[in-house]
This record gives sequence, C-alpha cells and structure tokens, in this order.
Amino acid sequence: SSAAVGIAGLEDRHLHSGKVRDLYDAGDGLLLMVASDRISAFDYILPTLIPDKGAVLTQMSSWWFEQLADVVPNHVVASRVGDYPEMFAPYADQLRGRSVLCRRLDMVDVDFCLPVRQIADVLVQLVNGNATNVTESLNGGDNMEDQASAERPTNEPPGVQIPVACPECDGPIYQVTQGQLAKFQCFVGHQFSPDSFSEQHTEALERALWTAIRKLKERVILHKGLVERGKRNKGEDELKRRLEESISTAESDLKLLREILERI
Repeated sequence: SSAAVGIAGLEDRHLHSGKVRDLYDAGDGLLLMVASDRISAFDYILPTLIPDKGAVLTQMSSWWFEQLADVVPNHVVASRVGDYPEMFAPYADQLRGRSVLCRRLDMVDVDFCLPVRQIADVLVQLVNGNATNVTESLNGGDNMEDQASAERPTNEPPGVQIPVACPECDGPIYQVTQGQLAKFQCFVGHQFSPDSFSEQHTEALERALWTAIRKLKERVILHKGLVERGKRNKGEDELKRRLEESISTAESDLKLLREILERI
C-alpha cells in the first residue's frame, strides 16, 4: 500500500523514508517523491493512517508550484504518472495523485547560525570584504555557544539594568547608550528603540489586562453558578454570603479594568 513505509516492488530504488514521504531513485538525476498517509507527532509516526492525506498534500503543493513557476524556479519535473519513467508504470495506481518526479538538489550545509541582531553587521562586513571570522559574536565567544533563549540567556548586555521586564520574554532589560542614541536590550537579545519599547510595553500591558478581565468574568460565572444551586449542604449560608461579595467585587473590578483599558 502507498500508506506503508515504501512501495513493495521498488525496494531496489528506495533511497529514504521520512515521517510522511518516501524517496526513490528515478535515474538521470531525478527522484520520485511519494507522500504516504502516515501522520507523525513529535517525530513519532502514529499507527493510524489518514486516508488520502498524502494525495491532498501532494496536490496542494503541486498547485502552488505551478502557480509560482514563473516567479521562482522549483524542483518539480512532472506530477502525472503518465510522464514518469517506464519503470514506475506497474505502480501507477499507488503513485497517482500522491507523487511528483523532481530534480535532485545539492545539499548546502549551513556554515553557522547568527542571532537576528547580528545579521546586519555581518552583511556589512561581507560586502566590505573584511569579514575575517563572522562566526565570532559581537561580545566575543562562539555563536553556537552564544545563541540565547529565554531559558538559556546569553551574556549580560552592556548597559544599566532598569526595573522593567522585557515585553517579549519578561526577562531583565538594560538601557544601552551609544553616543546620543539609546536602546533597550534584554539577555535574550530583544532590542527596542525608545518608541518601540513604549509601544511594546503598552501592548504587553493590554494583554495582561485582558487576561485579568477574562479571569474575573470566569470568577463571576463560577460564583453565580455556585450561589444559584438549588440544594445546599448544611452550614453553607456563610459560603453563599462570601460568594455574593466576591461577585460584587469582581464586577466592580471588571468595570475598573475596562476604564483603564480605555485610557492606555
């Protein structure tokens, strides 16, 4: 079956099977790519197949390749089984609609990775012909070790830490002054101008307020439901009173939060 890993009878042409697609040597520098009905989650191939999933994926991709053929060259040679090499004719029913004949592409290994904040400087170095070691980070060290994340931040930015969290990752943020210019940067590498920092902080504040509003609405709904229960356990009168107070307070807080949102 085309949904299985590989097509029976083409074992001698089989090159590789990924999570969804199988590759076959078609000769003359060509490959046959077949999309199966397999599905994976977190790199684990699930046992249950999705009927015609491979056909849908292939036809969607083929449509876009055809639409953009005059804009960007692509690897597709043919997607009709009748145009494939004769060796694949006996397997036409398994290949129809879920396969493409394509050119082999040369793999280009990535030399190194750069954080977004360093790309502009490296491009300038490359254009000027003075990029001697672009894998070296701006603050020393190797980029592979220097790449930051919210869980594993990089070196402390050169500047003064201010009592404000980064609006992107909630990490500590520093004010960095370069001549007459000031910018704000966190451990991870998020950078902001004064204008963009203010705008991003406003957006973060709005998100926090909307989260608070949603939770208060949930609190009102929950407590009203508890108050309106028909049958009560013995001794729940005090609980009912506290719930009613909670509803009243939450509704007042909701009104206040909406007023704050209108002002910021």
